[in-house]
Amino acid sequence: MLETHGAAGAFSSLAIDSANHPHISYYDIVKKELIYAQQLGNKWGFEVVKGAKGAAKKLSLALNHIGEPCICFYDFDMEEVKIAKKISGRWEIVKVDSVGCGEGRYEVALALDNFDNPHVAYYDGENENLRYACFKDGTWRIDIVDNHGDVGYNASLALDNKGIPHVSYYDYLREDLKYAVLQDEKWVIEIVDKKNDVGYGVSMALDSNNTPHIVYTDTTIHVLKYAKKKNHKWLVEFVDVDEYIGSAISMALGSKGKPHVFYQDYKNKRLKYARMLIECVK
Repeated sequence: MLETHGAAGAFSSLAIDSANHPHISYYDIVKKELIYAQQLGNKWGFEVVKGAKGAAKKLSLALNHIGEPCICFYDFDMEEVKIAKKISGRWEIVKVDSVGCGEGRYEVALALDNFDNPHVAYYDGENENLRYACFKDGTWRIDIVDNHGDVGYNASLALDNKGIPHVSYYDYLREDLKYAVLQDEKWVIEIVDKKNDVGYGVSMALDSNNTPHIVYTDTTIHVLKYAKKKNHKWLVEFVDVDEYIGSAISMALGSKGKPHVFYQDYKNKRLKYARMLIECVK
């Protein structure tokens, strides 16, 4: 058991270092503190991220090339997306963007490139659009990825082997699952699935060929779906049929590019796991 007191563990995010040691960031609702924890042998080490008090509605954790943590979070008090970086044992807090309150939506997704530069996809609640930010050459570049309606919920971000960002996300207005990729300095947007109300929960990963794989919910027919892009088309199959599949989904690809998925059964308070044995979407 990692934490047992109060309301610790809300909005958690997990990363694994090169030695297969887990690192976790989470929010303590009672103390209003952002916590970073790492496994040290048979014990866990905990520390409060200084300068982030009253923050951390939704988190995304990544590790740099030497295993130092970088945490992206929504600062509820200031209505800002921020980055907390641990450098030489000290925490540095950096503002990314001001995004408004978003009526309870505080979506952020973080990835680090090969030079440890942070890339963030996030929901701009004030303008109801999806934004992307990256830090290079000492400054933040901020793009509006999609502003067609109320878009950008549950964004999932991945960088391909050329450092190009790919984002999957939910279009709340149209109830569609969308995918965007940055090509020639322009964002190319596609609809992955528009059958039913799809994409409220989303997780995406890229394989070694930079092919996007997406797992997401269909809340109309209560199905967990999997989509893969092949030959310029999105191929979709069912992973699980369960009335109580929640929006908390996490996917990773194995060594052969097949998906492994953890997802929530919110009624029975269970965490479920699924993996692909035979590829059906060929």
